[in-house]
Amino acid sequence: MSMLIGSVEGLAIFGLTLYIFRFDLKEYLLPSLLFILLMGLQVHFIYETEYGLFIPLLILFFLMIFMFGVTKLPFVGAVFTSIVGYGIYMLIQLIVVMFMFGGLEAASESESNRALGQVVSGIVGIGLGKLLYTFGFGFTKEYDKFKFKWEKWIVLAVAIGFTIFLIEIVYLRNIDLAVIFLIISLAVFLYYAIKKEQEDDH
Repeated sequence: MSMLIGSVEGLAIFGLTLYIFRFDLKEYLLPSLLFILLMGLQVHFIYETEYGLFIPLLILFFLMIFMFGVTKLPFVGAVFTSIVGYGIYMLIQLIVVMFMFGGLEAASESESNRALGQVVSGIVGIGLGKLLYTFGFGFTKEYDKFKFKWEKWIVLAVAIGFTIFLIEIVYLRNIDLAVIFLIISLAVFLYYAIKKEQEDDH
């Protein structure tokens, strides 16, 4: 159940970010779902550990890799759009839970409250993003001028470093299955990084 709720929230974060920056979610739906699945699995494995506070960074990391490798934004653009998109979603979630429960404490009182807040925030986020996109609102910016030569290697190094960090976490907690999904995640990152490099060379 938590994976399903997390998937709704993940789709809202990815969809809202895409819509805000004038990308159509439909064109990126399959890779979005792949990244959301991998991200959701990692969040699930560390949610109830002492490393749970790193979950926002984990979400930003997956979103940034997605914006860099799938939508073909340069590194600066991928970082910027990820931070703005995730930040706006968090603001929407804050407004939703304040409206529904009257405060953050009440929203966190039970698992059902947290789950309901996440689902409603996800629906509102994706709905708002689609509405903005349909009516032509959002940000459009030419990021190619911010592109620099070694950015793909920087992203690759960040991906490997972050993956090693996550492997250390799950290894310490003896979660063998999580290591498998981490390796799959790294393979996906590598695939999109190599694909982007090949397309940039043509």
